[in-house]
Amino acid sequence: MKIIKSHSCKKLSKQSKLPLSYDIGHQSKQFFFRISSNEGGIFSSEWIAWKDIQKAISAGEVFNAIKLNELYKSSSSNNGGFLCAILTSESLVEQIEDSERLHMLVSDACFKKEMNALVKAKTDLPDIVAEHEKKKAAAMAKRKNQLESARKKNSTKTAKKAKA
Repeated sequence: MKIIKSHSCKKLSKQSKLPLSYDIGHQSKQFFFRISSNEGGIFSSEWIAWKDIQKAISAGEVFNAIKLNELYKSSSSNNGGFLCAILTSESLVEQIEDSERLHMLVSDACFKKEMNALVKAKTDLPDIVAEHEKKKAAAMAKRKNQLESARKKNSTKTAKKAKA
């Protein structure tokens, strides 16, 4: 997956002042979206294909962001709203006037033009999510080793006391 755009946007909730960051990826002539950070909570960093979003919601269909939750394997109830905020930021979704919860999928022509220009320019941004996951895995392995070492020391002390 090549990351061709990293950006941040406002969440759908008017109460939230904290930003949401996201990446747009390109692979096998397809575009993908993922949440890369959420300043204030849990989220899924799964890649969601644009074609899968279009299968879930037809152009012109009025929908609630909750409908996008079905695209995620993880169970965070906010993922659909976060994805809808990303799609709104990319002008792929518009909020229905006089409604805080209803949205509509619109034309993707401008989006595809912009993304195809980034692909043509061979844009390939660093994968900050993967880097973060590697650091997290290394820290977990280090803690596991420290715990194993502490257990060995304790079992050796216990064995010596039992012999005495």
